[in-house]
Amino acid sequence: MIYVIYVKPQSETEVCTKLNNMNISAYAPTRTILERHKGRWKQVVRVIYPSYVFIDTDLTVEIYYTVKKTDGVLRFLGSPPEAIKQSEANHLKWIFEMQNIDISKGILENGRLMITDGTLVGQEHLITDYNPRIMRGWIHTQINGEDHSFSVTIDTR
Repeated sequence: MIYVIYVKPQSETEVCTKLNNMNISAYAPTRTILERHKGRWKQVVRVIYPSYVFIDTDLTVEIYYTVKKTDGVLRFLGSPPEAIKQSEANHLKWIFEMQNIDISKGILENGRLMITDGTLVGQEHLITDYNPRIMRGWIHTQINGEDHSFSVTIDTR
């Protein structure tokens, strides 16, 4: 079962590493995007879900307190902690397996986006919007019934 923990801002990867070192499967997925700085495009790695870390475990009292005592962890989502729905977990698994969504390349044909190279090949159905000027596509997900979206870079130049 996958649980979501809320952590201090910008400590997602640190908390994830600590939990993995304690043999608790933890994920803090990232994305590599292009951002414009001073007129130039620059590759930057950003966390997909800021302040969230996902753990895949059967939550026992021992594991609960081990996670809660980890430096950087603020709280579990839900009171008492509840696992995310299986349908949501299935939708998020491909993100967890990749760990980092790299920049993809694609082409626009008749207003339709087709990914030709990169981690999003075959995942075009997940992209709900695309802005060619800033080379960003948006993917929407749900966590405990709450909508979340994030952008990914798709280079169509």
